[in-house]
Amino acid sequence: MNKKGMKYPEYTDPKSKKVMTKPATTTWSANSSSSCALTKSDRAAYRAWYDKNYGSLNWNDYEIHHIRPCKWGGNKDYSNLIPLPYAFHRATVSPWWVNY
Repeated sequence: MNKKGMKYPEYTDPKSKKVMTKPATTTWSANSSSSCALTKSDRAAYRAWYDKNYGSLNWNDYEIHHIRPCKWGGNKDYSNLIPLPYAFHRATVSPWWVNY
């Protein structure tokens, strides 16, 4: 649960079967590092890797989500990334983290 008592959203990628795992704790410290933010070339490389391994996605409908966000100590390793449908990411997942 986040500060507003909202349950963490559940999502499993239908192609890779990767699960967007919930945070292991509610006490991660925030940091100001943006070193794990994806660059344009990082996004292109992840998309190419994903499409090669799991089949092509229409990337216009998806965003790449950091399972553990940068602000909370995440990184840009592929094991920490998952494609999420754009609307779900923006309307459900991101607001959950705003209230973490």
